[in-house]
Amino acid sequence: MKKRKVMKRMKKKKRMKEKKKETMKKRKKKTKEKKRKKRKMKNMKKTKEKKRRKKRKVMKKMKKRIKEKKETMKKRKKKTKEKKMKKMMKKRKVMKKKKKKKTKEKKMKKMMKKRKVMKKKKK
Repeated sequence: MKKRKVMKRMKKKKRMKEKKKETMKKRKKKTKEKKRKKRKMKNMKKTKEKKRRKKRKVMKKMKKRIKEKKETMKKRKKKTKEKKMKKMMKKRKVMKKKKKKKTKEKKMKKMMKKRKVMKKKKK
C-alpha cells in the first residue's frame, strides 16, 4: 500500500514537472514571438523613416533642379530678348540712314531740276 502511494505521488510529481516544463516552453515561445514582433515593428518603422527621408531628399533635389532650370530659362529668355532688341535697333538705324540718303538724293534731284529750269528761263 505504502509503495503504491509513493509511486502515485512520484507519478504526480513527474506529471507536474512535465506540465511545468510544457507551460514554461509555451511561455518562452510566446515571449520569443512577442520580441520578434517588436523587433520587426521597430525595423519596419526604421525602414519607413529611412524611405521617407530619402523621398524628402529626392524631392528637395528635384525642386532645386527645377528652380535652377527655371532660372536658366529666364536668363536665356532675357538674353534672347536683348539680342532681338539690339538687332531691331540696328535695323532701325540702317533704315533711317537709307531713308535719309534717299531723301537727300530726292532733294538733290529736285534742286538740279530747279536749276535747269532757272537756267532755261534765263536764256
